[in-house]
Amino acid sequence: MRKYLSLVVIPAVILLTALVSLPASAKLESFELGSYLVKYDLNNTSEHNISIAKPRYSETFSGITYVGYGAQLTFAEARFLVTIAIIEYKYPILLEPSIGTTNKLLSANSDCRDVVTLRRNIDGYRGYLTNSSDCRNDTQGFVAQFLLDGVSDSGKTECLIASTYPWENGTSSLLKTIHVERLPGQ
Repeated sequence: MRKYLSLVVIPAVILLTALVSLPASAKLESFELGSYLVKYDLNNTSEHNISIAKPRYSETFSGITYVGYGAQLTFAEARFLVTIAIIEYKYPILLEPSIGTTNKLLSANSDCRDVVTLRRNIDGYRGYLTNSSDCRNDTQGFVAQFLLDGVSDSGKTECLIASTYPWENGTSSLLKTIHVERLPGQ
């Protein structure tokens, strides 16, 4: 009986010790962006500021009017930043970044090579993640896109996240924890 107890108790003590010694999960940070609440966890200790832009009213090249809300997270390491945008279109749009402006934006404007777009679930929605490497200033860029009200790849409310923060030091955690929800009564 004593041998049996040691076989059960010792692994339980080791497991309990391991659980207690794990770092506590960082608290979700949040901010309001237009009529939405954005929550996220970068899973790092970098200090950052959040700047929220005024809403932007415009129209797409094809004539669909929209209002865009944007926020930028700037870090003490000045070369890294994260932009989060929510765009509400008057009519449904088709989300197709693999042939759209995301690849062109990273390739042409940031002199990035090796631009790759993959399907990825973000905040419970089916979206896209575009990754680029070998960019100007030795940075790597990530652009995530998904529709908050989408059916397949069509919807009226798009969330776009662009990050130059390193994948393993913040961007991965951001994309795993991001949650965007419409504020009540909005």
